Amino acid sequence: MTNETALHPGEDDTAPDLAGVEETAEAGTAESTQRRRELRDFDVTGEVTISERSFPLKDWSSSGFGIDSCDLEFEDHARVPIDFSVTHSSGTLSFSCKAVIVRSDTIACEVAGAFVEMAREDRVAVAAYFDALEEG
Repeated sequence: MTNETALHPGEDDTAPDLAGVEETAEAGTAESTQRRRELRDFDVTGEVTISERSFPLKDWSSSGFGIDSCDLEFEDHARVPIDFSVTHSSGTLSFSCKAVIVRSDTIACEVAGAFVEMAREDRVAVAAYFDALEEG
């Protein structure tokens, strides 16, 4: 399944609110890990392109992604345009959107972002991916 869609400003009605994004920013703590209820995919082949540079996915969920990078540094809650692509057994899921950076740590070499300003059809495709993953 390939779903390549350009950014659609204004179609952000299903994006997480900033309170949820701030909670995600605490993802490194034991307390926040216990609060996380969303399925994450760690066995993943894909990439995120930020500022014309591509980074392999470390993990992702229906609300965002994690990548390893020691040289990308962002302010908390910065909104950046991204291109996202993940390959799975049925094909490739690709889309463009913006991401709110919830963690940018040059010492731990990690960047995490939450998907925002995402087209409805891309949100549906991501939800279908995780539904299929949960079903096995």
